[in-house]
Amino acid sequence: MEVFRDLGLLVESNWRRQNYRESTLAKIAHDALAATAVHERVTWKELLQWCVRTPLLDTDNHTFGDVPIRMYEGPRFFVEVLVWNDGQLAIHDHAFAGAFTVLSGTSLHITYKFQPSEMLNEGFGVGELSLSGAERLHAGDVRTIESGRDFVHAVYHMDTPTVSLVVRSKIDTRSLPQLAYLNPGIAFDRSAVSRDAFDKPLAALRVAAGIDRELFLSLARDAIIERDAHLAFEVVSRAARGPLLDAPDTVAELCELCCANHPALAPVLARSVASQLRNLDLVNRRNKSKTLDVRLLFALLLNVPRRQELLALAAQQTGEDPVEAVISWLRVASASRLMPMELGTRQLAFVRDRMTARIETDPEILDVHSRRVLEPLLVA
Repeated sequence: MEVFRDLGLLVESNWRRQNYRESTLAKIAHDALAATAVHERVTWKELLQWCVRTPLLDTDNHTFGDVPIRMYEGPRFFVEVLVWNDGQLAIHDHAFAGAFTVLSGTSLHITYKFQPSEMLNEGFGVGELSLSGAERLHAGDVRTIESGRDFVHAVYHMDTPTVSLVVRSKIDTRSLPQLAYLNPGIAFDRSAVSRDAFDKPLAALRVAAGIDRELFLSLARDAIIERDAHLAFEVVSRAARGPLLDAPDTVAELCELCCANHPALAPVLARSVASQLRNLDLVNRRNKSKTLDVRLLFALLLNVPRRQELLALAAQQTGEDPVEAVISWLRVASASRLMPMELGTRQLAFVRDRMTARIETDPEILDVHSRRVLEPLLVA
């Protein structure tokens, strides 16, 4: 498509004038995306038609986007369209620089700061992950991408489909490995699990889990004791979300064993496993909903950990009182049987009181599961 060629040539020309200085690409890419306004010139249906009908440039991207389409490639950077069919929660940094824009749909954009307390190696460590900001991006909004640990974010795609456009450099080896992050503060090399040293033992555990639980537990304990902290973490995390989803006491036992053998994980492991289980639950609830406002509610609960930012985004959506909007969405979610318990007048009054900093009502009016789902609304 000609518009992508024009975009690529504009970036190439402007970056060449800067002698391809890496630190200048983010602004150059941002300004080029803003100037070309591709969202006004191409629809997502036209992109899919073009993808089917046209021989494409090869891409090494097999992780970002349900349909990644390389639209332009230069010697030092490329332009890629990413079609997303479902929202994905992945907090990460980058070993490249550039900028991205929304072509179609909307996205939640969440930025974070990670303060490491102990990096056990370049690809695994623990610390504190804290929210920096939260915003909702619409078609035409452009944001820069900085290379390295100082820019950590997640982009959760709200609509089906959502289409984003990225102008980015090729890999900056100075910022490798690219890290992913989990609450409350685990940083890990997301490519490591595809290598044999990780992939093979994890595959062996998957086989055992499908055949013999006792064998699986024996192998899991061996891996936790004998291997490094990153692999031990992966064993516990995957067990909690998979074969031991129905066995929280056994997961707790594996967490204790993991922390005893890898003390650096002790401050964060149990909370990280609980956070991942909560995320899995919220994704399932959102996927079951057909109501746009309820899907937005679950997306906000999933991605925005603080009440202030969550209510600000709700206000952007409705233009009305965000507290009453959230209560209305919760009422619909409860009527649709998408909440852990039925939310009646007393339960909704309790949530309203928490959102408005009035805490006279009894917290036991909600069960533990409901409090976990609604955590960002209930905790200041």
